[in-house]
Amino acid sequence: MPWSLSPRRGLAAIVLVAAVVTFWPGGAGAATSRPPVRRVLVLSLPGLTWAALDQARVPNLERLLDESAVGSGSVRTIRRHTYPGDGYSTLGAGTSTAGVFDVDGLAFHTDEPFEDGTAGDAYHRRIGRPAAGPIVSLAPHALQRDADRRHRGAEIGSLGDALAAAGVDRAVVGNADEALAGREEHTFHREAVLALADGHGVLPAGEVSRRLLRPDPAGAFGIGLDADTTLAAFRAAWGGAAADRRAVVLLEASDLARVNAYRSLTTGARFRAMFRSALEAADVLVGQVLAQVDPTRDAVVVVAPSDPGDGVHLTVAGLRAPGIEPGLLSSASTRRPGFVMLTDLAPTVLDLLEIERPESMEGRHYETRGPYREAGEAAPVGRFVEADREARFRDRMLAPVATTYVTLQILLSLAAAVVLTREWRDPTPRRALGLVALWLMAVVPLTFLPSVLDIATVGPYLLVVVGGAAVLAGAASLVPRLVARAAGAGGDGPVRARLWPMAGLLGLLLAVQVGDVMTGSHLQIATVFGYSPTVGGRFSGFGNLSFGQVATAAILLAGILARLLGRPWGNRIAVGVLVVALVADGMPIWGSDVGGVLAAVPAFSLVTLRLTGRKVSARRLVALGAAAVGAVTAFGFLDLLRPAPQRTHLGRLFEHMGEDGFRPLTDAIIRKLGENLSVLPTSVWVPLVPSVVAFLAWLAWGRSIRLERLRARAPELRPAFVGVLVAAVLGFALNDSGIAVPAMMLGVLNPVLVYLAVHWDHPEGTASTLTPGATGEAPGAEPQGWAVHEPRTELRVGEPRLP
Repeated sequence: MPWSLSPRRGLAAIVLVAAVVTFWPGGAGAATSRPPVRRVLVLSLPGLTWAALDQARVPNLERLLDESAVGSGSVRTIRRHTYPGDGYSTLGAGTSTAGVFDVDGLAFHTDEPFEDGTAGDAYHRRIGRPAAGPIVSLAPHALQRDADRRHRGAEIGSLGDALAAAGVDRAVVGNADEALAGREEHTFHREAVLALADGHGVLPAGEVSRRLLRPDPAGAFGIGLDADTTLAAFRAAWGGAAADRRAVVLLEASDLARVNAYRSLTTGARFRAMFRSALEAADVLVGQVLAQVDPTRDAVVVVAPSDPGDGVHLTVAGLRAPGIEPGLLSSASTRRPGFVMLTDLAPTVLDLLEIERPESMEGRHYETRGPYREAGEAAPVGRFVEADREARFRDRMLAPVATTYVTLQILLSLAAAVVLTREWRDPTPRRALGLVALWLMAVVPLTFLPSVLDIATVGPYLLVVVGGAAVLAGAASLVPRLVARAAGAGGDGPVRARLWPMAGLLGLLLAVQVGDVMTGSHLQIATVFGYSPTVGGRFSGFGNLSFGQVATAAILLAGILARLLGRPWGNRIAVGVLVVALVADGMPIWGSDVGGVLAAVPAFSLVTLRLTGRKVSARRLVALGAAAVGAVTAFGFLDLLRPAPQRTHLGRLFEHMGEDGFRPLTDAIIRKLGENLSVLPTSVWVPLVPSVVAFLAWLAWGRSIRLERLRARAPELRPAFVGVLVAAVLGFALNDSGIAVPAMMLGVLNPVLVYLAVHWDHPEGTASTLTPGATGEAPGAEPQGWAVHEPRTELRVGEPRLP
């Protein structure tokens, strides 16, 4: 009895391959032991980028970073631009949060005057309990209400609570106020307290009052930190070199925060000069502070917890600690050397002090990964400056590229409808439309090349993407002629030849995506249809737009290969394509895409059922839903079996579900649904969906039933079209990019529809009657134009016309 691929055998093979790949020796970094850390200094440099660091004279910071593991910090939390309240509350929670502008800067010593009394009185009045420490923030309860509304599971003050429970001292030194006197609430900016205050807003030590400030005519708002007072406050908080108690102290270079807030009140050149001056002054203070730090027992974490005043950037991140060699920072959150997230800092502080991380923290502690630097070598500043430049270039290009892509797709559909309605005998319009369709297909994979080619200017970008796609489209347009000539004019060879350009370009898109994700996702980052490190949602694996491309390319390619290769091998290879795409998308070490797997399994299964001639019943639909959940569960458990620091967000979701039941899952679903609905009114992708759906409906129900002609010439495409639509609907519901996911999928489908429609539509009495030699060509060659040697297929009365 010949061997056949049954569902159980296929599932067993997937699980076996996934397990082998996940746990292959050497895939996980070996755990290393390091000396215990006594105290941790968190050096906060608001808005500091690597480019700004490179342009200033900062010998103390440079020496510190040369001795550290370093990376680019993604400070994106909830809002597009991260303000100090967002950044510091995220540091304290270990999970993305947003500041509340009215209160996040309100932190005081309890004896400071506030609200016609003292801050301690105001705290008791607002919170309902007396202050339990010398410094209080009035913001945590408002922040917690906002965090609960966002369904991210954040617990405000989680870091402070964990340190307090472990008996670790906490202190903050810094003041970013915008006035030397007065009680106006908008002038108070002590957001730094949120990093180490507990869940009730209490901080046991430090200095955050205006005693740290002095008049500075050249400084932002005419204010500057008093270096002597600040240094004395730090020494008191740090406790001296002989102190044995464990402690975490955050020192803020508050003048940098003031300059960032001053950006809208000055020119760009003046802003940069003021920032450089403030940074150089901070460097002198840093040198004095580091003299108090014992590098053999103390750790220093460098963080820039908010964006600079001139926009969204990647910021400076560094870690110097006993046993940590100079190298590139990474974490399980990013899985990419040279990048860490703001949410990773709280788990890093706890890890340095050997304190267990609370389950509410979504971040993971810093790791050092290769390529490693030798001790004494300079930090790779140029590499980080380039990463920031490429990310910002991608962010600038996203809107114009997406808008142009959507516009061209809509125009292509409209032009195809006009040409097909007119039914011109002149083949030129059809040739042109077919070439444009091929070009639009080739554009998508080529948008991933600029990242790896380090292209961050418009001219070279357009040359690679637009010019490269034109070359690919021209080459693909020659394939049908060559295939038809090689196969001869008999049978349906010329008809099937039109499928080869589609197979080639879809295969290219799928190969680029799958090959890239299996080799480290080097093409995905900082690309318009991939993801951006400044957004901070993903640093590896498949993003939502990439999932849309992979799923659509796999489904359409499966249908085309089933037609081209015939049974049984065509169907087997088609199913193999779908399996490869699913494993690449769902594997924790590759795609790590939960929503993608949930959307892909039902869609891929429907395509497989129809290609193999099985009917779709209600029972099978329920089974497909169960299979989707089962696939995600299998991938999740595989991830859960890996060491905790190496788990992806899927494994972390399972961790939280083990602690809190299904609440983390329902929170994730509610959050994704809310984000989908919130971006729907403003997304540039919105017009693409109704335009392609309308074109598809016109093909199905128009006067000349064109979609049925496509189905008659390639019946295997019908389940492929249905599969794409199913995946598009599920992709919209299960991913947090909203309408962009189905729009991307329909953007891949639309050129296929147009190309086949203009080449396979046979009006009466026109080119469908052409025979070899009728246009002066040699016998056996495909005639010039769009026509193929296939008599019109008659349709049976009552035959369904839906895809």
